[in-house]
Amino acid sequence: MYGYERKKPYKLISITLVIAVFALLIKYQKIDIKFVDFVHTRFFMPVQSLFVNTRDSVGGTIDYYKNLGNIKGENELLKEENEKLKFENNNLLKLKSENERLRDFLSFREKNNFKEVTGADVIGKSISNVDGIILINRGLDSEIEEKMVVVSNSGLVGHVIEVHENFSKVMLITDVRSSISVETERTLENGVLKGAVEARNKGKLVMEYIDVDSDIIEGDKVHTSNLSSLYPKGLYIGEVEIISENIKELNKTAVVKPDVDYNNLREVLILKKENEVE
Repeated sequence: MYGYERKKPYKLISITLVIAVFALLIKYQKIDIKFVDFVHTRFFMPVQSLFVNTRDSVGGTIDYYKNLGNIKGENELLKEENEKLKFENNNLLKLKSENERLRDFLSFREKNNFKEVTGADVIGKSISNVDGIILINRGLDSEIEEKMVVVSNSGLVGHVIEVHENFSKVMLITDVRSSISVETERTLENGVLKGAVEARNKGKLVMEYIDVDSDIIEGDKVHTSNLSSLYPKGLYIGEVEIISENIKELNKTAVVKPDVDYNNLREVLILKKENEVE
C-alpha cells in the first residue's frame, strides 16, 4: 500500500509531461497522425475512461441512495395506510357484530310478543362457582324492579334480585338457588329446572322430577311452563342432552344444554311487568 502511494505522484508527472509534449508538437505541426492516434489510444482514452467510469459510479451511488430513501418513505406510508385499514376494518366488523345482535334481539322480541322491554349491558359478573350473578347497567333510573325477567336473544337468562340507582344484580338460571317450572316442547313433559354446581361448571342445567313414564328424548326443546309464578310461559331455554332414570324415586332426570352462553353475555333485555304471568 505504501509503495503504491509513492509511485502515484510519478505517474501523474509522467502523464502531465506527455500531455505537455503532445501539445507542443501539435502547436508546431511536427507530429504524425499515427503518433496522435497512438498517444490518444495509449494515454488519453484510459484517462477519459477513468473519468467517465468514476462519474457513472458516483452518479449511480447517488441515485441508489436517493431511490433507497424514496423506498423507505414509501414503505412508511404503506405501513401507516395498512394500520389505518386494519383499524377501519376492525371497526366495521364490530359494527356488523353489534347490528347482528340488535337484529337478533328485535327478532326475539317480536317472536315472543314482548310488549315492553329495556335493553341493558352486562358490566360485571360473579367469579364464584356457586353464585350465578351478573351486573347490568340499568337500575332505578330506568324503572327497573326486583323480579323482572331478563332474557337474551338466545333464551332465558334469569331475573333481577337487587336494584340500585344505576345498576342491578341479576340471578342467572344457572345459580344453585334457581328453580324453574319447565316443560318440553314436543310432549309437554313437566319438570323442575335447577342450577347445579357440577352441571353449571360445564354450562349445563338439570331438569328433575320428570315422570318415569314420560316420552322425553335427547334433543327435546325445553321452555318455561305456565306453572311458574315468576317467568312467563314459553321462554326458550335449551335442549335435552342426557337422560337418566331414578328407579327408586320413580322419575327421570335430564341434563339440559342452554342456548345462552352465560360466560360471555354482553347485552340483555329486561321484561317489564306487562310481560309477566301473575
